[in-house]
Amino acid sequence: MRFERRPWSEAAEAGLRVAAGDDMADIRREVEAGIAHLYRLDSGDHGGWLVTRQDSPTELCLVCGEGRGFRVFAPEILRRARERGLTVRTHVQRRGMIRLWQRLGLQLDSYVLKG
Repeated sequence: MRFERRPWSEAAEAGLRVAAGDDMADIRREVEAGIAHLYRLDSGDHGGWLVTRQDSPTELCLVCGEGRGFRVFAPEILRRARERGLTVRTHVQRRGMIRLWQRLGLQLDSYVLKG
């Protein structure tokens, strides 16, 4: 399983199109400025893109991610964050993702509603 930090690219933008949505330009600017980090995830059968940002000395924010096999990567993301003494925060819309994170020990804090 590989997590490789990458600079912003057209491939990353294409790979994050759905997850980033209307926030793509902001996410790209944060990655290019070094505020957020872009990773290419690969496990052979599964792969995708992940953008993270450390919002405080103790919290890692998973900004957005897209690809195949997130179930494979989620436990490793948590392990690496906890190894560094970080809590993890993420915003999700899909109920299946909420259940996945809850099974891994994250607690649902709140829903974010948009109008």
